[in-house]
Amino acid sequence: MSTTDTQPVYCVAFNIAKPGCEDKLRDALLELVPQVHQEEGFVRYDLHQDLDDPRRFVITEQWRDRATFDAHTCAPHVKVFEAKAGAWIESGFYHPLARIS
Repeated sequence: MSTTDTQPVYCVAFNIAKPGCEDKLRDALLELVPQVHQEEGFVRYDLHQDLDDPRRFVITEQWRDRATFDAHTCAPHVKVFEAKAGAWIESGFYHPLARIS
């Protein structure tokens, strides 16, 4: 499969809060959402909390293209979030994706 730089980019991001830090992480993520919604290339950015494990937060995203996704990962408010919330996150990762069907 090949993708072009003009195709939409989808992303699934996971953050697992340290025990007892769920509320702090949720509040920081909720604070981030409206800022992300103002970014160039934003299409969709939805925050979810796992029903069976309240420490697990999942973000599903869609961006206009790879350039706007890459810009998002370096946005000042994302860097502020990472610096602040890093103390509350046990683990986290994200996967940028291309839709194939």
